[in-house]
Amino acid sequence: MIYYFHLFPLQFIIANVLAYIFMGVILVLGMLLIAVSSIYPAAHIIAEAATVLSGWFNKLVYGLQYLNFDALHRLTLTELQLVLVYIVIAGIAIFILKKNKATLFASGIALVLFIASSCFVNMRTLKQEMLIVYNISKDNRIELITGTTATILYGNDSVTAATQKFVLEPSHINMHIENVRKADKGYNMVQVAGKLVFILTQPISDTTIHADVVILNGKYADMREIKKVFQPEIIIILAKVPRNKAETIAAEATQVGLQVHDVNKDGAYILSK
Repeated sequence: MIYYFHLFPLQFIIANVLAYIFMGVILVLGMLLIAVSSIYPAAHIIAEAATVLSGWFNKLVYGLQYLNFDALHRLTLTELQLVLVYIVIAGIAIFILKKNKATLFASGIALVLFIASSCFVNMRTLKQEMLIVYNISKDNRIELITGTTATILYGNDSVTAATQKFVLEPSHINMHIENVRKADKGYNMVQVAGKLVFILTQPISDTTIHADVVILNGKYADMREIKKVFQPEIIIILAKVPRNKAETIAAEATQVGLQVHDVNKDGAYILSK
């Protein structure tokens, strides 16, 4: 559950007890229903009773899912940690059943390695620094990730429920993000992983700003002028740019010798150490 769904359902113990009680009764009612199916009044009463009990059980289970502690959500396990957890569980179980001290020792070693792995992941998370240009078709979203904080540099604060559930939330869980905030002011230029990133929102000329990465919002795309001003390593085209315009921009960039990453076509752009 933690590995695939990133949560530990503490209420599963209660849910299993309820399932044992309700499903046992419903199973008996189902067998009686088959036995008296030729007697309509009795069959109707039994069927109604089974339906009511099933409805109660579903409502109880549905309600239980909201009782889990917040601390048991957004959990993660790496493949190595998953294997170590299995070794700990298996070692303790074999020790209880067989009184084999060697398996308990192995379980202890696995537990120590699991703790060490968790510390390493936390240290790596605190040091992480990256910029993500998301592939969200109906919105432009650029986030600066520093440690456990995601700062929205460009894009709306609110997104659709589907975008939150299937794009942002999985990304934030994977990177162990605890806080998401809007930048205090508008950022056109930011330093990430030793590279300068410029978010181009309006025409710029008669100057020189060396930027390793230039992100286009689609309103301005004079490739020759952009190359002259920024001399970038790569041009990023945001997801909200219409496909035909993005293709035109990419073709013009190629003509002047600029590398292009079209988020719609090539997927999210990630700049990290």
